[in-house]
Amino acid sequence: MGSSGINAEYMGIMDPNGNLFCSCDKHRIEWYVRKNLGTIVHENPLTLKLSFQPISPSSPQEQAEENKSYTEPRERCCVACGATRNLLNYYVVPSCYRQHMPKEHKMHRGHDVLLLCEGCHDVSTKKAEKVKKMLNEKYMKSAGSVEEELNRKKLESAKNMAENLMKLREHEESWGISRAKEKVLEKTLSLVNHLIKQGIIKPLKRDNEISDEELKEIMKSEIKTIEKPSGEPGEIIVKSLDDIAEFIRMWRKWFIENMEPKFLPKGWSVYYKMEKDFEKLGALSKNK
Repeated sequence: MGSSGINAEYMGIMDPNGNLFCSCDKHRIEWYVRKNLGTIVHENPLTLKLSFQPISPSSPQEQAEENKSYTEPRERCCVACGATRNLLNYYVVPSCYRQHMPKEHKMHRGHDVLLLCEGCHDVSTKKAEKVKKMLNEKYMKSAGSVEEELNRKKLESAKNMAENLMKLREHEESWGISRAKEKVLEKTLSLVNHLIKQGIIKPLKRDNEISDEELKEIMKSEIKTIEKPSGEPGEIIVKSLDDIAEFIRMWRKWFIENMEPKFLPKGWSVYYKMEKDFEKLGALSKNK
């Protein structure tokens, strides 16, 4: 962990012409070998040559620029402070989220694995925990539970109004309170109609009329608890996202703003998006 200089574990993938296409880990190279999609051409550094021409939507110049952080060996230093000892891998997008993302967002996550020294790693991890807590509060309290709480409050109001309406009816002749009764009835009906639409209470037998029996049923009504989503918090949050790519960019921006890294790999970018799916592209290329 205390070594410096070029990463000794740097490994690469070349296209059939011998051009370095990207860097990767040993597991990815072994996958290509097992699938007969390439052959090992160098042992140190471990390098594989693809047996098919990878397809890219970009021009060669654009592709070279996009892949700069993948095709150049990374310096073994803390990207935040430049320290070269006691280095640890740091996941800009926390693994608790990344592991639950679709395949296309997991294959090339190496862009978001950076080196930090122990001190910077500890600082960033503690700060990230605060963000995770905020995300939990935002997404774990699902829309269903918010709606449930709102309906619960409305039902309680309807119960109170139903009880008051019952009392007003009982004492209407002696108290002379027909106008007050009409106002309470109007408010009660408004709430009751909302709760009927939500399926919380039964429909009235007659529109704009509530019998004493129906008032008693309303006073006994209860809200059924909506079942909370199951699974790990990270999984629930990822499933709730409208835009996973934007979520990834959010974490990258957060890292830049909070750690102010001065030694990022060449080509590293908040907006980097690797669009190659090697397995799919390999199959397409072979079928041509």
